[in-house]
Amino acid sequence: NLRDMADRVVLQPVREPNPAMVKHAFKCSITIMICALFCIAINWTMGIGCVETVMLVVQGTFGGTLLIGGYRMAGGVLGDARAIMLVIFLIPTVTMLPGFWLLFGGTLVLTSWGVAGPPRLGVPSLQAMIVVDFSLLQVTRPDISLLPAMNFSLAVAMGVLVTVAVYWLLWPVKAGKV
Repeated sequence: NLRDMADRVVLQPVREPNPAMVKHAFKCSITIMICALFCIAINWTMGIGCVETVMLVVQGTFGGTLLIGGYRMAGGVLGDARAIMLVIFLIPTVTMLPGFWLLFGGTLVLTSWGVAGPPRLGVPSLQAMIVVDFSLLQVTRPDISLLPAMNFSLAVAMGVLVTVAVYWLLWPVKAGKV
């Protein structure tokens, strides 16, 4: 009964905050604010991907953050390379929708295979697919502009670099007592 459960849900005791998690949340907030303020300051509307990167990259430890950040950057580089190859060599030969879907389907199959694997394959594969999507599916027709893919890759790199700077330089992680 909902009335019987309401008292138990609303009247839960407040738990003591975990100091390590509060520090971690504060570092994440600082990193997100630095990225957002940078994008606002230079009027970079396409750079909001750096805030998304910070939210996806931060982990409980510096090593985990660095590892996921490296995977995301590697996926961005792989996606840029794939997008450049598609735009230079294949987009000029695609004249009808079936050819475009065949081109896009091959990229989708590669990404699905990578995402189904372990995280060291899944994160870069998904990141590469996002970059290829930005380069191929930006308007109602295939376009040869790589500007959206470049903006997103730069935003990912900036998000990773700001995260590493905050976690390593501004507020370093120190080993504590176990």
